[in-house]
Amino acid sequence: MRSAVSELEQATSAQKLDALRAAGYRRVLADRELMGLMLHSFAAAGTDPEIRDVVRVRYGALFVLVAEITGASPEDVRDFMAVGILWQILAVLGAAGPDATHQWAMPIPW
Repeated sequence: MRSAVSELEQATSAQKLDALRAAGYRRVLADRELMGLMLHSFAAAGTDPEIRDVVRVRYGALFVLVAEITGASPEDVRDFMAVGILWQILAVLGAAGPDATHQWAMPIPW
């Protein structure tokens, strides 16, 4: 993540979020196994307090990292993270990403 914005020192927070989006979403969404694992961790967090604690800390650290390296507002980071979760779901459903098989999600911009 840091490398995606390291050369954008003078960029706005929105430009830095766009750089993360372009670099990160496409790379991560190409790894369907990782997407499934992440979604399973969220599901397991709903019923297992030990998993919940770990997932909450890790997801929180990701939220803080995005805010730190982009300088984005909490609202913009929230939106960035929310879109990331949407793309994760679409990717595991085969509706987005490099091997998408269902075109109904294609109009949703990266």
